[in-house]
Amino acid sequence: MAMLLGSTVAGWAFNHSRLGVAHALALPPGARFGVPHGVANAILLPVAMEYNRSACVEAMAEVGNAMAVRVRGDATQGALAAVEAVRALGRALGLPAGLSKVGVKEEAFEAMAEDAARSRHIQANPRTVQPGDLVALYRDAF
Repeated sequence: MAMLLGSTVAGWAFNHSRLGVAHALALPPGARFGVPHGVANAILLPVAMEYNRSACVEAMAEVGNAMAVRVRGDATQGALAAVEAVRALGRALGLPAGLSKVGVKEEAFEAMAEDAARSRHIQANPRTVQPGDLVALYRDAF
């Protein structure tokens, strides 16, 4: 029961705050190809983190610290390590290595990008999302 309540409260929170480009990108694979939303997010999160890294280096380095990633160097190195730590976590959990592994078709990238562009989650992204970026992010996650 506590897990259900926690999940509900988390849903309320992100519904009001918006989640950024990773979440926006994760919606179309579910709608178009039946990819479970959590799986789509897991595949797309490190790609989105890499995309956003330059806009939030310090915050991303803090993510690395929270994941117990210890890096000698500056926040830039910490942010890079955080992205790799998220990728490594996905591998360790046996998550699919890319969108191609869950049935997403490359020819759908343009349409999926149009869908993702309509998401209000993009408004909360730390880096301004340019029109062509969404297709490029899908390619990176393929």
